[in-house]
Amino acid sequence: MFTRLIAGNPLERFFSLTGLALNGLFLLNVIASFVPPGFLNPSWELQTINNAISFAPLLLIGTALSGAGLYMQEKPQKLGRLQIYCTVMVVLFGISIPLYVFDSIRLYSETTEKIDQQLGKLTDEIDRQSNRLEELAKSGGLPAAFDPSQARGRIDAARAESQKEANATRKQAQIGLARLAFTRMGSLLIIVLLLFSLGQLSKFISRGIVLDPDVKN
Repeated sequence: MFTRLIAGNPLERFFSLTGLALNGLFLLNVIASFVPPGFLNPSWELQTINNAISFAPLLLIGTALSGAGLYMQEKPQKLGRLQIYCTVMVVLFGISIPLYVFDSIRLYSETTEKIDQQLGKLTDEIDRQSNRLEELAKSGGLPAAFDPSQARGRIDAARAESQKEANATRKQAQIGLARLAFTRMGSLLIIVLLLFSLGQLSKFISRGIVLDPDVKN
């Protein structure tokens, strides 16, 4: 049997230890992103999920190497625990998919609210200037050479320009967040599928080792 021939080979220890180290690095980096905590803050939650996605290669490679090492060592019980570990990660990354969508919508709402507030302040200032102009025009307080129609035109242009810029900023935020959300959702889905596959493979190999009459369990 092939696994018998390589039993005790440093390669199996390398796979197991390297896999364990990579999984440890993944968990440490994800835990570090929780400090300081900002639960219910969409920006913080999105950043935490993004960090988990960025370090997911460590998790995937580490899990695969750990599984390979346990297969070489013919450890069905540990492979079973590896499957449970994969299942937990599948659930966590799976939950992150709808959470990412929800937080992206919340972040867009907060962004548009800030844009509307800034637009409201600017519009109020423009309205004050317009009202001041009309008061001076009615009271005759404008210089003789001053053309109120040109001033009104500039005020109307400023109002239209501010509205245009606000709409453009709002649209840009919508496109940017939607594009990022779709990209991250795709990455999360791939991670979930790979982790699920690794978990099922661990389960399959574990059963094979248990049923192998040449293996002492």
